[in-house]
Amino acid sequence: KGKTRKTMMENETLTPLNKSRVKRRVGALTLTPMHQSMGSARRGLMTPLSSRRRRRSVRQSTLNKTVESSMKSYSAKSVINVSWKAYRVSALHNFQTGQTQLKRMERSLQTTFQANMSKGTGVALEMPESDLNTGQGPVTVSIEMRPELRGCERDNNAIDITVTKLASSPDDKDSLIGRAVLCSVGIGELISCKPPPKGFTHLPVMLMKASSAASRTIINWLQETFDCNATSICFKDEDLRWIATEWAVADEKDEETIQRPLSLFYKVPVLDGMSLITYAIQPKSVRNVQNALTEKIKKEWNKLGDDYDDDAVMDEAYAQLLRTFETHFEKEFNIKINALSLSRVGTFVVYVGNDGRVKLMAVPENREEESLLVLKYMTYMATRFLKK
Repeated sequence: KGKTRKTMMENETLTPLNKSRVKRRVGALTLTPMHQSMGSARRGLMTPLSSRRRRRSVRQSTLNKTVESSMKSYSAKSVINVSWKAYRVSALHNFQTGQTQLKRMERSLQTTFQANMSKGTGVALEMPESDLNTGQGPVTVSIEMRPELRGCERDNNAIDITVTKLASSPDDKDSLIGRAVLCSVGIGELISCKPPPKGFTHLPVMLMKASSAASRTIINWLQETFDCNATSICFKDEDLRWIATEWAVADEKDEETIQRPLSLFYKVPVLDGMSLITYAIQPKSVRNVQNALTEKIKKEWNKLGDDYDDDAVMDEAYAQLLRTFETHFEKEFNIKINALSLSRVGTFVVYVGNDGRVKLMAVPENREEESLLVLKYMTYMATRFLKK
């Protein structure tokens, strides 16, 4: 119980998202990597460990040092403060990112939108007859690369697709029809994910901001052009619990702007007048519970005479965090909230719903690696069935 954990670091990895966890024991549980690809975020590891536990340590000084030296060129700012719908995308065939190829893709997608609008499908816009005759539609498409939206050098550059409705008069403004960002944050370090065959490019996560009609047009165009498949990412209850505990609360020394409560939304199956239970815990309370759990676990292990390290203690404290809050809720309101499924969680970094809705929250520059780690977890989710 509480044996010091051994970890391996790949020397060639340039980011803190790089360690792979080996089997260890905490208490009576054997913690084995579900996929030896990710570990806990604080340690640069985000691996969900089997069904029992996957936690993180608090070596913040080490992480900050690594981030400053090797992740300073990576950023998630381009996808912050936008409500996205997340999709899983299979490998893209013959996907090339030269300027000529990007321009060709822009013209192809623009033509697709114009053709759909002329048939009354794709997007709810009216197209003047003059535009149909000249081939010039009220839509423009921009496709550009975002090399900063990565987790390591081995990741593919992200692709940002923007579809805009042009203003019909000088007094009007252009309006956004839809936007899609395809990325692979951290895929270069997912050792459980096999690389795609030659001629294919893997950008497994697509973040979409568009109406359902515009989304269908973009997805159908991707599938027909690059022989891929796009499906919604659904966050299971265990995924939401993992996210809620991993990014439960900001550090006490962090700015006031990111001292956001931990919000848990539970779906009530069948009950007249109640469909959702919202449980919000203030940051100070979350930290107090974390500290209390840490001290309790240390005392219990000391009584048993077992050695332990701080990482193991923190792992176990995070494992018990949500259970502690749910037990308190049951005592106060006589509702077994742990018997309900989470439908949405909100942390200081991200809001996520089980329907695939995602919103990355604004964080200071010194905590920006947390947003990249969220995207890396989504990359893991999108590729967890692709084994070597």
